[in-house]
Amino acid sequence: MSLTVSIRIRRLTASKAIGQNRHDLRQAIPGYVNQERTADNDIILAPANPTTLRQTCSERRAQRHCQRILKSNAAIAMGGIITFGTEAQAVIQALSKADQRAMYLSVGQQLAERLNTTLTGLVVHNDEAAPHAHFQMPGYDLDGVPLSKTVTREVTSQLQDIAGQVLAAQGLNITRGKAKQERVKDDEDWSKIIHRSVQQLHEDLPAEIAAAEQRRVEAEREAEEAEKKREKNARLAAKAKEDLEAGRGDVEKVQKRLQAYERRQAEAEKQIKALEQEQTDLEVAIARKQKTAGHI
Repeated sequence: MSLTVSIRIRRLTASKAIGQNRHDLRQAIPGYVNQERTADNDIILAPANPTTLRQTCSERRAQRHCQRILKSNAAIAMGGIITFGTEAQAVIQALSKADQRAMYLSVGQQLAERLNTTLTGLVVHNDEAAPHAHFQMPGYDLDGVPLSKTVTREVTSQLQDIAGQVLAAQGLNITRGKAKQERVKDDEDWSKIIHRSVQQLHEDLPAEIAAAEQRRVEAEREAEEAEKKREKNARLAAKAKEDLEAGRGDVEKVQKRLQAYERRQAEAEKQIKALEQEQTDLEVAIARKQKTAGHI
């Protein structure tokens, strides 16, 4: 049986939050989306933008009198997705839009309550292979503690429990999935466990391919931004060299500027190389997953 619900979460930096918001709000439309059904999506709570998330995180951190400012690459949000097993998908799709909205909202709010934070985004997607919802929460809880420290493996397991409890309370015969470790411990038939793993692949691969494709697009955008940074600093470095050769300005200050521009240019080039490699790796991973999906 696959009458199950699953919760997955991941930390989001500002750049990742931008990419996730674009995906959630369909500002960037992946190729696997059925655009004829995009109108069936439901923006229950429009996700907060990175500026708002950073401000919220900074205000919460201030309660703990943190000496250092929030780093530019800090996780300012916790993003997550609510997905369902194959048979559970049919149950969800049979619900009215109002009932779906109430169910997703209840799950999202109770997950946020467990993590001692607030729900700042909740978007339902019905235009992909399976119905699901993306949610967003600030990266720091109401006491100013980063979720990266409070969300342990035990807590992520509890999130699965909460999702199952919410659906049960609404009269839906959908529960959290049983962990593989528990099934082995309970001496279930190993062949059944392996068989269910294939079923799980049917359920998971579309989301995994979507996530990889989304990250590939993000990496491409980040590489474009890094290229602009490289070009800008290359121009500034060339101008500083001209000033030195012409004897314009304070020599020591111009030399320091030149060193800074050249350092930033080198950092940008290194970032571009890494992002291009990541794009290549993601393209290979996507192709492999698509091939696997076509053979199971």
